[in-house]
Amino acid sequence: MADKIPHIDGILHATGKSQFISDMPPEKDLVYVYPVFSNVSRGEIVEIDFSESEEIDGFIDKITCKDIPGENNVGVVEKGEPVFPEEEVEFFGQPVCAVIAKDYFTARKCAKLVKIKYREKKPTLTIEEAIEKNSFFKPQLNINRGNVKKGFKESQFVIEGKLETPIQEHFYLETQTCRVIPLEKGFLIKPSSQSPSEIQEIIASVLNIPQNLVTVDIKRLGGGFGGKEHNPGLYAAITAVASFKVKRPVELRLMRDDDITATGKRHKFKAKYRCGFNKDGKIKALEYEIYSNGGAYVDLSIPVLERCVLHSENAYFIENFKLKATACKTNLHPFTAFRGFGGPQGVFFMESIIEKIAKTLNLDPMEIRKKNLYKSGDRTPYGQKIKESYLQVLFEKIEPTYKEWKKEVEEFNQKNKFEKMGIAITPIKFGISFTIRALNRGYALIILYPDGTVSVSHGGIEMGQEVSTRVAQIVSKTIGISVKNIHIESANTKRIANIPPTAASTAVDLNGNAAFKSAKILRRRLERVAKKIFKEKFNISCEEIKMENDICKCEGKEIPIKEVIERAIWDREKMAEYQFYKTPEITDFNEEKGKGHPFYYYVFGVAVSVVKTDLLTGEFKLLKTKIIHEMGNSINRDVDMGQITGAYIQGMGWLTLEDMVYKEGVPISISPSTYKIPTISDIPEVFDVELFISGSKYSSIFGTKGIGEPPFLYGESVFFAIKNAIEDGEKKDSLLTPPATPENILKAINTLKLKREK
Repeated sequence: MADKIPHIDGILHATGKSQFISDMPPEKDLVYVYPVFSNVSRGEIVEIDFSESEEIDGFIDKITCKDIPGENNVGVVEKGEPVFPEEEVEFFGQPVCAVIAKDYFTARKCAKLVKIKYREKKPTLTIEEAIEKNSFFKPQLNINRGNVKKGFKESQFVIEGKLETPIQEHFYLETQTCRVIPLEKGFLIKPSSQSPSEIQEIIASVLNIPQNLVTVDIKRLGGGFGGKEHNPGLYAAITAVASFKVKRPVELRLMRDDDITATGKRHKFKAKYRCGFNKDGKIKALEYEIYSNGGAYVDLSIPVLERCVLHSENAYFIENFKLKATACKTNLHPFTAFRGFGGPQGVFFMESIIEKIAKTLNLDPMEIRKKNLYKSGDRTPYGQKIKESYLQVLFEKIEPTYKEWKKEVEEFNQKNKFEKMGIAITPIKFGISFTIRALNRGYALIILYPDGTVSVSHGGIEMGQEVSTRVAQIVSKTIGISVKNIHIESANTKRIANIPPTAASTAVDLNGNAAFKSAKILRRRLERVAKKIFKEKFNISCEEIKMENDICKCEGKEIPIKEVIERAIWDREKMAEYQFYKTPEITDFNEEKGKGHPFYYYVFGVAVSVVKTDLLTGEFKLLKTKIIHEMGNSINRDVDMGQITGAYIQGMGWLTLEDMVYKEGVPISISPSTYKIPTISDIPEVFDVELFISGSKYSSIFGTKGIGEPPFLYGESVFFAIKNAIEDGEKKDSLLTPPATPENILKAINTLKLKREK
């Protein structure tokens, strides 16, 4: 079982001493840059007038696309996303230019005074409009397994329908922030980013300087959730261009409303489906047509779409399966990565279909799910073999709870008309690895010092998920030096180069494995030296040496590890090690053939949620949740529990509380007063989380599995529980006549008033 090790920076966070970019002491001559954002959704730039800004005391300079010395591009998946547009703006909130001033508030004031004239054009805002105009990003993704036509012919029932998922704002605590410092040669970039090497590449290209003159250094982020994967490249580029022009350190920090207005979010998806099944609930054929709203630039829309496609059957074996998926180009902000990266949308589609099948057959949705679950040895629609499936055993473990809670729900609903309870169960099968094979790589550099302390550099970005704590534990266990003597360095592109983004729940898998390889080599060197010392000091020939808690042990004798390190350095042993790890056995997903082996392993789990819903007001209360999450093994139980509970609540918020509202392409819900995320009052009264330690052979370092994203999917059970509660309220014995339209709800309220008056 996992060790109980506290958060490596927990005391710093609790006492307010942990530094984020804006907490750092200002460099000499530090100035501030602030973007000027487009106030139209689409239009040609006619004129930019800085005259009022230039009159403000503290105004220093301005930057436009003409001040970019290199390539005006921050696109990575596909070129074409500019730092500043040269002729036409593509979305409301797009940075058009920027102003530089002596302090933060003056920079904001100057930015507001810039006047831009546009020749407006009609924007494309919705998926439907994009389809009508044939406005798409390439490529289209396809999967075709089995014989769908034959599957539908053999089906006793066929249903079809349309589904959609909402947009979600990241709402990280630290907004988009960057500080750029000119060096004797080149620049030091301190961004709030999950992708240090991407920042390095973008800045080098934008400034037209070699990449080896750009150093990116990141200690920690104030939250990310995917919103710091590609978004920061644009704001780092703006900051770098400003620093290049004025030859001074420059900082950029967005206000919350500007951050929400201008940055990417979770994609809105829409799907048409057709599903054939038999009277026992066994699915015979499934056909999808899926579209996402990608926004103005491609950003990460194609990889996100791919992840949706690869999870669109969720936990179920479907013999005949056909799918085509397309990302739409519109005039909204570019949509981007978000925890789960398209997986939640795909799973939502599948779980909605399962619920519809159950309703059609008047069967318990749990029975439909059990009938179709993957078994070990089954293959996915894209051809990957499920080597181990824990879905059956997880359902067996959670079924008693489900039956007990369902009975409570049914008894409550029989006695109540205006409030109804609902229950739902959601299983998950989530693939771990980047679906782009080249990104599945990790690096680590470990240095041992004569006083017994350790420096560890790796490619993972710390953003609250405690990758640093777990990497420190891996090093500690392997070498035998206590965590208190291990320091995790910032991620720095001069120590660790060519770093993939910290994303896809792979940070510990990739960087932990690299750290383990480095630590193992160092341990072997220390053991070799320790044997010499034991022989010289105690005349012991050691077959095996134990190293733990900063001590080397052999046949009852002990020597401090720091003494061994000192001797090793004296003997000219190498006390630093840099190692590389690449995930084995994976291949890219072939977009044309719809085949591949994109995941090293899968994470499995199941969640049951119970809600109570007021049919008159729509208010709901989450009452009970039980989650059983398959882990393989757990390095740090407290960290894993935190990730599971936090992701579950965030997933619940996506489908039940949070709502990005737009008016003609203009984001309206841009602050905490208008965009509501879950709070402590939304946590269920009964919150039972169980780690299922499977001992899986198909896992990663020390048998653990990726934990960041899979639990997000459990939150979908809350949505389906609410849906089931409302549907119970639409039955004939209810106050409401189906469907539960606003008009019927109003009639119900008036009926209640009349009864009370009588």
